[in-house]
Amino acid sequence: MKSFFMVNSLCLFLLCIMLNPILIAQEATTQEEDYPYYKWSVRLGGGYVLSYLDFDFNEEIELEGVPADLLHFDVDSGLTKGNYTINFEAKFQVPYLRHWSLGLALDYNVLSVEDVELAVQGGTLVIAKQGEVAKFHTVSVVAFLEYRHPIKMSSTWLVPYAKFGLGVNINTSNNDDLLNTKGASVSVMAALGIEYYITPQIAIFLEPRWYYNRPDVYFTPFDDQTKFTGKAELSYFTCLLGVQFYFGAKS
Repeated sequence: MKSFFMVNSLCLFLLCIMLNPILIAQEATTQEEDYPYYKWSVRLGGGYVLSYLDFDFNEEIELEGVPADLLHFDVDSGLTKGNYTINFEAKFQVPYLRHWSLGLALDYNVLSVEDVELAVQGGTLVIAKQGEVAKFHTVSVVAFLEYRHPIKMSSTWLVPYAKFGLGVNINTSNNDDLLNTKGASVSVMAALGIEYYITPQIAIFLEPRWYYNRPDVYFTPFDDQTKFTGKAELSYFTCLLGVQFYFGAKS
């Protein structure tokens, strides 16, 4: 929770810094007739990942051929080491709707599973701990709709925006003999961000973004005959920073 508030506060602080000229500049207006509307654009960004990592396993299992109950399962979550995301997007302005865009986002995300503790009651009570368990690698392909509102700032533009998308997550593990997912999962993306134009064709952006990812998962901590099955909460929050390139924009 401490890591969550740290990242969330940092994102809000950075957004406030970028939005501060709007609050103090009397000349700031929305003279949209001067805004360099575009035809299409691409962007590249990245950031650290804050996860709410959790697992919801079925409680009734077999341990060495004996019916057993999963009493306890705990895993480290938050801003753990090795968590990051890389983002690539392409979008097109909707004809006759200058504030709206349609696009496709491709995200690559790495999420570490660490400090796992579990207790299983079968013929005997088994308690196990492990530090580094696995890394989940997720490729998310999401179609999104974006709304933009350009604000004139002296000789440049500040553009707040919001976006929402649906797609698919493709999840893999670097230790699939121990912990792995089964198939793809539904992806939901929501984001708020702001762009600052360096030139009429290039802008830098800051974007707090949330991704939903809850795939089926299995865990085999002891042997092939002892398998935990259930759901993994791989949803995450990130604060992306990157650059956007616009094409077909008028000067």
